[in-house]
Amino acid sequence: MRQEFLLDTCAFLFLGNDPSRLSKAQKDVLENWENVLHISSASAYEIATKLAKNTKDFWRDIVSEYEIQVHAIGVEQALAVEHLPLDSEHRGPFDRLIAGFARQEGLAVITTEEDFQFYGCRVLT
Repeated sequence: MRQEFLLDTCAFLFLGNDPSRLSKAQKDVLENWENVLHISSASAYEIATKLAKNTKDFWRDIVSEYEIQVHAIGVEQALAVEHLPLDSEHRGPFDRLIAGFARQEGLAVITTEEDFQFYGCRVLT
């Protein structure tokens, strides 16, 4: 059965660098070619900001290998964060953009972080 998922940045990095850090359920989803995988361009920005080396090749290789659909951040995606809860512990702008997009599109997030449940997202951990 075809399902659609949104990768968060950490899951994307683990997929490309260290798949052993992903759960069995996550690996099963990622290895099922019937599933459609999505990622926000916010993740590309986060990776480039935090890693700042070989980002372009790494990004393109993983996106191509897993046929991941990349979504640009537009005004609607940026404004979707206004509906997310906000407190002092959950202010990461990249996670907020990804969570807003996931909620807007009705996608479950493949993540290794707990923040996405705080935002009301369906998650696959």
